[in-house]
Amino acid sequence: MVARLVQLRDAPDRHLVSIRVNVHQRSLGPSLPSGWALVATADFNGNGKPDYLLYNAATRQTAIWYLNNNVFVSGVLGPTLPAGWSLVGP
Repeated sequence: MVARLVQLRDAPDRHLVSIRVNVHQRSLGPSLPSGWALVATADFNGNGKPDYLLYNAATRQTAIWYLNNNVFVSGVLGPTLPAGWSLVGP
């Protein structure tokens, strides 16, 4: 496990929000729906297991998928980013 920053940006060279997360090594897990990209893996719910931080560039929607031993358990939608912003992972 490695501490990394996930950044919310409104321009390629300017970040607005940084969140320090403990990033787990990526391993095989559930397949993502079309249009969604895996930005980072981290333990977002504190259960000691890696979860997925996802981003859909076409809709600018963010989401977190909660996993248990690389099996999808549940998910929540995060904010839709304003035009011109991006989510950048480690």
